Order: sequence, then C-alpha cells, then structure tokens
Amino acid sequence: TYRDYVIKAFNDDLPYDQFIREQLAADRLVDKKNPAPLAALGFLTLGDRFNGNASDVINDRIDVTSKAFLGLTVTCARCHDHKFDPIPTADYYSLYGIFASSVEPADKPIIAPTNASYPEYAQKRQAMDDRINTLRDQNMKDIFGDYQRMTAIYLTATQLPENQQAAFLAKYGASASVLQNWKQFTRAGNRPAVAIFGIWSALARIPSAQFAQRAPRVLANQYQKDRADVLNPIVLKAFQGLQPRSLAEVANVYGKLFARTDPEWEAAISKVFGDALFRLLPPRGRNQFIQLREASDMLELIEPGAPARAPVLVDGPRPADSPILIRGQAETPGDVVPRRFLEALSGPNRPRFKDGSGRLELADAIASKTNPLTARVMVNRVWQHHFGNGFVSTPDDLGNQSAPPTHPELLDWLANRFMADGWSVKKLHKLILMSATWQQSSRNNPQFAEKDPFNNLLWRANVRRLEFEPLRDAILSIGGGLDLTMGGHPVDLSEGTRAPQGRGAAAARTLANAGIQLSTAPRRTVYGYVDRADLVEVLNTFDFPSPGSPMGKRYETTVPQQALFLMNSPLVIEQVRNVVNREEFQNAASDASRVRFLYELFFQRPPTDEEVLLGSDFVESFRARDAAPTTAATPAGRGARGARANANGNAAAQRGARGARGANANANAAQRGARVQQGRGAQNVPARLPLNGWQEYAHALLLTNEIAFLN
Repeated sequence: TYRDYVIKAFNDDLPYDQFIREQLAADRLVDKKNPAPLAALGFLTLGDRFNGNASDVINDRIDVTSKAFLGLTVTCARCHDHKFDPIPTADYYSLYGIFASSVEPADKPIIAPTNASYPEYAQKRQAMDDRINTLRDQNMKDIFGDYQRMTAIYLTATQLPENQQAAFLAKYGASASVLQNWKQFTRAGNRPAVAIFGIWSALARIPSAQFAQRAPRVLANQYQKDRADVLNPIVLKAFQGLQPRSLAEVANVYGKLFARTDPEWEAAISKVFGDALFRLLPPRGRNQFIQLREASDMLELIEPGAPARAPVLVDGPRPADSPILIRGQAETPGDVVPRRFLEALSGPNRPRFKDGSGRLELADAIASKTNPLTARVMVNRVWQHHFGNGFVSTPDDLGNQSAPPTHPELLDWLANRFMADGWSVKKLHKLILMSATWQQSSRNNPQFAEKDPFNNLLWRANVRRLEFEPLRDAILSIGGGLDLTMGGHPVDLSEGTRAPQGRGAAAARTLANAGIQLSTAPRRTVYGYVDRADLVEVLNTFDFPSPGSPMGKRYETTVPQQALFLMNSPLVIEQVRNVVNREEFQNAASDASRVRFLYELFFQRPPTDEEVLLGSDFVESFRARDAAPTTAATPAGRGARGARANANGNAAAQRGARGARGANANANAAQRGARVQQGRGAQNVPARLPLNGWQEYAHALLLTNEIAFLN
C-alpha cells in the first residue's frame, strides 16, 4: 500500500510539503472518511526490523528521514558529535525521543473497501494467527518458563553464587537452562529492557551487607527526571514509597508485576519480550518462527481477498524526552534532551515539541519554506533523475563532506521556484524538460570536451543507461504484453528461476508446494516483489540498490551477467517471439516493411537504407535453416528415464514444428513438447526450440545499445 500511495501521490501532483507531512505524521492529519493517506507511514515502518532491536529501528527511521528530506547524515551523531557537520549528539537524541514516543499498533487499519473474497481470506487469516499465537506461547514457555509465577525466583537466582543456583531452582521447580536466558534478558542493552529492569539493575549492584542502608537512596535516584524519563511508569509506580531491605524483596515486586495480565502491562512488556525472544531462541526454533511469519506475510501478498492495510505509526500513550545515551549505550544514560528540531536549521532557541510524540511538529519543521535544505534536496534529486548527476553528486548528503554544487545559483533559483509553484513536482519536471539545457543533443564537441571532459557544465546531454525497471518494462512493451494495471498485489520478477535462499527458503518451499505463490503477471517492474533478505538475482545483476538502507543514487556496473540476461532470459526470448507474432508484423507486405516495423517499434525511428538491407540479408541467411527439421538440446537428466522423457518431448516438438506454418510454429511445438517432457530427469527444464530468422533478428536488435541507452 505504501508503493501505491507514492505512485498516486506523484500522479496526482500532491504538493511535496504535504507529501512530507503525510509520510511522517499521516495519523495526525487524516479523517475517518478518507483513511487512504495512512499508507504514507510505510516510509517509517517498512524499514529493517534489526531482529527486534528497538534502538536500531529508531536509528533507521532517523537515518531515512534525515537523508531523504534534509540530505544530512544525522545518525553519525548517535555515539558522538558529528565529525563534519554541526550536528551534536543532543540533536540526535532529540529526534530519538520523537520516534521512541511512537508505536506501531498490532492491528494495521484497513484503508479501502473489502471485496467479495474477503470472508475466505478472513478464515485463513484467523487460522494463521492462531498458529502464530500458539507457537509464540510455546516459545515463551521454553525460553522464560512460567514467567507469570516464577519471575521472582529467576531474578533472585541470577544474583546467587553459581554453586547455589541449582539447589535454589530445584527447590521451586525452576529450570537451570531458563535461568541463563533470564540472565541475558535482564542484561539486555536495548532501551525497552532498561525501561523495565533499570531499577533491578541499579539495586542489584549494591552489596548485600549494605543493601538496607543504601537501597532507599538508590531507589530515590530512579525518580529523578533524567532516570524517570527512561524507566517505565508502571514499574516506577510499583516501587513508589517502598523501602526494600533485601534484593529478594525487589524480586518479589517484579514477581507481582509480571503476574499482571491487564492490557496496559502486556503492552509495556511486549516489546521487551519480543526482542529477547527472538535473540534467545535456538536456531531451529528461530527458523521455525521465521517460516511461520513468512507464511503469514505471504498470505497478505497473494490472497485476492486480503484488504489494503496501512503500515501505520501512532503516538505512544506517554510521549517522553530521551536521555543522551553515552557512546550509544542504553546502560549509560546522560542528560535528558527535549524533543525538537536540529539546532543548525532552527537556531538555539527552537521550541520544544509537545504535541504528542512530536512527529507532526517535526514534519512541519522539515516542510517549512524557512528550512534551507528541504527544497534544495528535492530539486537536486529531480535534476539527477533527468541528467544522471545532481548539482551535488551525493543526494543523501549535502553536508560539509559533499562536493560543492556545480551550479549553486541555479540550484537556489530552482528551489525558490519550486516552493513558489506550491511545491509542485510536475511543474518542476516541466520547467526542466522545457529548458534548452535538457533538450540538447548528446553529440560530442571536441573543443568543449577538452575543457570539461566530465560534462559538469552540461554543454551536451549525457548518454545514460536505462535502469533495470524501465529496461524490463520496455522489453515487455515491445512484446505487446505489458500489463498497465495500477496498484494491487506485487508480482514475482524471477521468471520461475528463483531459488529462495537463507531464512525464508523453507517457508517459500512450503508455500510453493501448497500452490501459494506470487503472481507472475507481466506487470510494470515497479510492482515487483522485493525481499530484503533474499533479493532476486536479476536485481543484483542490474545494480538494484540495497533495500536495507537509504540509497539516493544507483552506482552502475558493467558485467557479463547483464548481457547474458538479455541473451538467455526466458522473459526476453518470449517477448522476441511475441514481437514476430504481432499482427502488424505478420501483415507486412515485404521483408523491408518488416524491418521498418521492428525499427520503429524498438527504436522509435525509421531504419536507414543500409540497415534495411542488412536486416533483409540477415533473415535470408536463416531461411534455409528454418526450413530444416529442428532438434532441441537434451538437458542433463537423472538417469535413462529422464533422458527418454526428454527425447519424447523433443520428438513431439519436432512433429509440431513440421506440421506448423508461420511464425507461431516453434512456440506451439515447444508447448506440446513441454507437456510430454515431464520425466524426473528433465523436471522443470522447458523445451525451447531455436528461434527462426526473424526472431533471431529481433533478438539481435534487442541486444543493441540503442535499446538500453538514452542517447
């Protein structure tokens, strides 16, 4: 739904300042009558989960927000002041407090009407949720034991000498293996664990002989503002007014807390348990949980009745400022800093954010016309899109480490014009595309090239290679099969060649065996499914950026696999066949007319006389071969049974080829052969006959630079 939101926002020319506000705080802007903009919050919530580490998730949200809209690397100030830009650690934790005061609700809201298939989906959804909850409860029992009854026992045991722990645990029927998990659980370095166990950690450091004397003062210190802002208010309330005389009494207070089952407490410990559970599960249990979660996610991706849901973020019930974590460690909190915007962009007397978490105020500060960076960062990105390079070559970093703008006055003028035009991205595009600068030829000028070899001054148009998405779309469009349907579920880009790897492989195989797979419809590539942990190989081949971190610019490589894809990919071969089967091609009066049709379709230009002659001669050289019987190569099989099946498949294909006429002969024969070719030794090996002359010629045109480059 986030992808669909972004596409619609640009198509509708949503003002860019509103685009920013909705992506950071749509939950504070929409009404119940039009919940669709809630999908914009996927900008914050669809990042990496970092194995449940809340601090890293918040760091990622600060990173993507500051880079995308401000062109600043604010996360470099997580552990120390920024080395190059005027961003102190205090500014980082001002933003940290904003996102730490925001939570993701367990249930994602439905933002569009459901369809007729929804009841069937709802039944499957309930069954899947029941399986997940059952597995989670079992994992909780395996890792933490009966925590609602035994928390006090395990906490007390963590502080006993090792030679006394076994007897103590046996006395109460507790597990020694579970105790090791509790030791790691209470020492966890993430902020939610400190919020729950901060008081325990502080009191556990007091020697037992001095406990009764020192505990009241240590406990009173936990209510000082810098500490109280870190600790969970439910835990603080439980210890308020107490004067424990031993650590065992402290453990008993925690025992009563963990015995609670009310929603407020369950919500407080859910993050703590969720993070710890994932880290402490053994590999087999972790993989089992991941597989089930992958299956749950896939249900939302493929079920026709799955409703459109928004991956929302909402303000937490108790927004709080964050302390500076010394060296980025949750165990060493420093001064508490208020939630507010960056000092470098708003001055030392900038106001505190007090409206909920502060996300809406942050969005307003970023989208303000008085902010010197926001408009310039967006203009730089649009300029890069049209020219290959921006005024600043590092679009995610316009700080002191970046190169100075190549045309600073033009960047300033365009930024001011962008804001004056109501933050209209379409008007910005039109302004650039109507300019003489963009409409230049790419022809070389030796005199200019000597003075400016890298074309930094834009004395000609840059020759640019298409990225994978428009290249694949162009190939599908040439074949006449590009599906232009907008929105909806993602599609598989692997063409059936994907072999899932890593943690999601088992889940993918289980789903595939059950017939639950992504659609392979020939839709635009922007609707392709991207698995952050298991990226489709073709995307890696064509320089697709890492989906695990913000990436404002793709860096091009030239490797053999790119050419091999265009030479051998089933997608490309199928489109080549489709081109020759098009009615306009079949009805052409002569070979020369067919060559002209292909040139106009592929290159949007007529061929030269020489190109017509070359094309006609090329096809003529294949006619003799096409007239002869064809034989498909025998794939390697597992034994004679597979070889016999393959031979039968080839024979069927040859019979089909001899009996067919025209450009459809090979394709029809291959399909009949493939139905026979199902022996164990040839499983999943398609029977593909050689291309005929016109198909080879179309394929050769498809391999030229003129297809892949903007010139």
